[in-house]
Amino acid sequence: MLYTIDQWAWANKLRDKSPTGKGLAALAGLLASLLSPTPWLPGLITLLSGALIVFAARVPLSIFVKLLTVPGLFLFTGCITVAFSPSPLDPVAQVTIGPYTPGISAAGLEQAGILFFRSLGATASLYFLVLTTPMVDVIELAARLRTPKIVTELMLLIYRFIFVLMETTQAIVVAQESRLGYSTKANSLRSLGILAANLFVRSLIRSRELYIALSARGYEEELRVLPRARTP
Repeated sequence: MLYTIDQWAWANKLRDKSPTGKGLAALAGLLASLLSPTPWLPGLITLLSGALIVFAARVPLSIFVKLLTVPGLFLFTGCITVAFSPSPLDPVAQVTIGPYTPGISAAGLEQAGILFFRSLGATASLYFLVLTTPMVDVIELAARLRTPKIVTELMLLIYRFIFVLMETTQAIVVAQESRLGYSTKANSLRSLGILAANLFVRSLIRSRELYIALSARGYEEELRVLPRARTP
């Protein structure tokens, strides 16, 4: 999923637009969704974000739906627990289990619906930003907003090391699979343990190598990054 988001952030038609405008649009959608007292506005923001991603940025609809499905399922599962009540006063659906009558109340159902659409609208707004803006532009935008340097540098390092970690994991898994490391349940558990241990050690080695490389280039507690040249 991360590869998909990063690839479309660089390949979409809005990548050269101002990150400030896209950031403000995403922030407005995020705040409007979270502060809305009804589900209609967050629902409209979800549709608007989807329309901008699909028609303006030219990201395939299937990609947007697939990305939205993952948090949507988590939200749906969490909202069910909000609608559920052990003894609802205004039940919409109810079962009797011995002396108990748990069910779903009308007030709980309304609250769960508002919570679901609020979260979905906020998620769609953030997807608009990450699917249309490369990470280097997001970091540039954070620097313009006077975000503390330690935060922007951590964003840069985490972004870099996510891909290093994924590539290292993939290489180790391929090597293990070629040696039948996942042929049985016992082998799988053993291979997963070796994978976790090697990833930890390799992460420490790569972080040490990065620090040495930065020190050799005059690193003085600040990573200087040039802004990306954009096509007008």
